[in-house]
Amino acid sequence: MIWFLVRHGQPMRRQGTLDEGESSSIFFRPEVFDVVIYHLLLDALIIHTDLKGVRELYRKTFGKRVFRSEDYFFADGNYRRAR
Repeated sequence: MIWFLVRHGQPMRRQGTLDEGESSSIFFRPEVFDVVIYHLLLDALIIHTDLKGVRELYRKTFGKRVFRSEDYFFADGNYRRAR
């Protein structure tokens, strides 16, 4: 298995804060890490992420960049190689 650690920011977020007794807020983009695993024997991707739509992005991107085809892996949620 080959493991890929993908670091990125979540969508922008506003958080209430207290600054010297006064209410305030900050805007920031929390840092998160996703894991994409390529299982050599199964010729499949295993994707761990909490963001909607990112699984499909990883499926297409890894297929295109590593195997030269966005549709290298099935889009049915199992992410096995499309034959």
